[in-house]
Amino acid sequence: CSTAGVLWAEAIAMEPRPSQKTKSTDALKRCDNDPHVIMAVARLFWRDRKLDRARVWCNRAVVLDPALGDAWGNYLAFERDHGTPEQQEEVLRRAVAASPQTGEHWKALADDPANHSLSTGELVKRVADAMPISGRLVPSRGP
Repeated sequence: CSTAGVLWAEAIAMEPRPSQKTKSTDALKRCDNDPHVIMAVARLFWRDRKLDRARVWCNRAVVLDPALGDAWGNYLAFERDHGTPEQQEEVLRRAVAASPQTGEHWKALADDPANHSLSTGELVKRVADAMPISGRLVPSRGP
């Protein structure tokens, strides 16, 4: 399906680095309001150290779909890497208020019986710990 955001996000990630920008442009033309595509573009900005733009796009993804736990985890991972403790706490507070329920990483962690007693905030932190970026795991820092 040409408007499947999850598939477009994967296509961006699988593309060789020099052509990821082109693929992200194609994805945005087809599904510009899909949080998975927005999150993939945020990761490109993050990887390229365009931090202000990455933050804006991370925020855009969670505004588009507040229930997407993967987007909250990605946003928290970004803030752990480049934000202040206050920014990290604000993302975490907003995530808890949104009460996310969906996302590939989110569902895997939330459905694990070992995590059933975790609060929403703890799950967001675990998703952030597990979020891959550019083929490597994002180092965990902060909350």
